[in-house]
Amino acid sequence: MHIFLGHFFPRVAPFSFSFKLSPQISKRPIKDRITKLSSKRTLQTILDTGSGHHIFDEVENPTFKRMRLTGIAGETISNVKGAVGTLKDVIQLRNTPANLISVGKLFEDEKWLKFILEKNRDDPKEQYWWGITIDGNRMLIGVRNHESNLLYNANMEAIN
Repeated sequence: MHIFLGHFFPRVAPFSFSFKLSPQISKRPIKDRITKLSSKRTLQTILDTGSGHHIFDEVENPTFKRMRLTGIAGETISNVKGAVGTLKDVIQLRNTPANLISVGKLFEDEKWLKFILEKNRDDPKEQYWWGITIDGNRMLIGVRNHESNLLYNANMEAIN
């Protein structure tokens, strides 16, 4: 299975991934194959409309799931899926330059009714991504501006 993950790295040439699930299973015990939460890096988390899956540097409640990720820059293997906040089936990809929240997967969550994009009239490059929940609450889940390299930076409302 190939899934396209959109362009997401600031100051880097357009970069995309597709990946296929690999049926290969390691003979090492699962506990030896799972990387625990230990990274101290703070990464930009981006709302990505082209991504088919959430991808984070580290996940909670990790489980073994071998996946081959293929991109323009080459291939890599991820052996771990888990959760981040309320996001499920998050692929852990160590040393990723940015965390990605798949907007499509996010919208599948029963929490969200719709998303609204608004711009600042004085600076149209400054934009706000609002999520409207099933119960009618409006939450700011992302902001796009010069500081974010014109990418939609996600905030905690997107994953909680």
